[in-house]
Amino acid sequence: MAQQISESELVLMKIIWKNGGAALYSLIMEELEKDKNEWKNNTVLTLLSRLGEKKFLKVKKIGRKNEYVATVTEAEYQTMQTTAFLIKSTAGM
Repeated sequence: MAQQISESELVLMKIIWKNGGAALYSLIMEELEKDKNEWKNNTVLTLLSRLGEKKFLKVKKIGRKNEYVATVTEAEYQTMQTTAFLIKSTAGM
């Protein structure tokens, strides 16, 4: 079964999805600032690396910059969530 994404990780994924499925770190930080999100660099980097470990993102090096590329679309993620919810709710019966 697919791993869950935390609320915080989902915020980052939504930024990446909104940007066509790939975003540079600098763009992610800009978007967070626009949303009045005061996360520190380390927090964002930790969340991005967790998303990589969970296989929701892969990192592409562009020179010295990292581009974060979503490995699932938003629609695919929502389908996974719905399926996981249905499995949980029927297992409890």
